[in-house]
Amino acid sequence: HFDQWDSEGSYTQIISNPDIPTDDGWEGGRFHLVEFGAFVELNGPTMVTFTSLRLHGGTPPLAPVGVEIPPWAYRWVVVLYPQAALLDG
Repeated sequence: HFDQWDSEGSYTQIISNPDIPTDDGWEGGRFHLVEFGAFVELNGPTMVTFTSLRLHGGTPPLAPVGVEIPPWAYRWVVVLYPQAALLDG
């Protein structure tokens, strides 16, 4: 998606930390920067700074096929950004 209300003069930052099983086949998810054809793996504590005015998105944590996700598993994400209305007046 695009965040059309974000300021052109600033960046967005996500901070992510998963708490999921560490067995083979588990992934913390991915954060995609679509226009660059790149992604960042969110397997541990991760910070990504980017312009949210470009196409971006992500996946949830990924479990191996057929494996039940434990109820305690989660990924914590915080998104920090200044809105254009605040920064640009």
